[in-house]
Amino acid sequence: MSSGDSAAEEATPDNHRYYFDTGVGYWAGTFTFEITDWGAFRDARIGPVNRLLVLSMALVTTLLGDARITSLLEGYPESEPAGVVTNEVRITKWGLTLYLLRERYVMHPDGRGVTVDSTERFGPVPFLFTVEKAHPAEVVDGGSRAIYYMPLLGTDWVGRYRVSECGERIESVLTCGWGEGREVIERVG
Repeated sequence: MSSGDSAAEEATPDNHRYYFDTGVGYWAGTFTFEITDWGAFRDARIGPVNRLLVLSMALVTTLLGDARITSLLEGYPESEPAGVVTNEVRITKWGLTLYLLRERYVMHPDGRGVTVDSTERFGPVPFLFTVEKAHPAEVVDGGSRAIYYMPLLGTDWVGRYRVSECGERIESVLTCGWGEGREVIERVG
């Protein structure tokens, strides 16, 4: 690598490195979900609909095995204020959609912050269980890790994503006080 390449890499903001240099493309892998603290889940004030959705997702991935997850990211680096990436995430089991998420990642000019605008749908019926939300995220460690602070299923979750050294695999853990989701995805296109 020439010194010019090194300087250009150092000048690339972490959020651009994570989303544009690594993320843009098609990814696929596995997703699991479990209730890690049944007492905390029982006491959680998440409402009956969220409780049903949590139990359904945990039941499917526990009894029937890992679900399939796909993610398609498209980048628009010239969009204001500092670039935008769109993402469509789909979690399926035997071809049936368990979860559909459409996101828009808006890069902050500070090179670290991201605002995530999204619409999510639980289950296979398009007009049921649909939620729109916005939440913050940040990209750290030279663009190798992203941390999302998101409302999900009636409570606050933290998603921690790590890119492999080769940049072709991402592993994540999403946690709250009573649950955990895990995904492992690899670039397929």
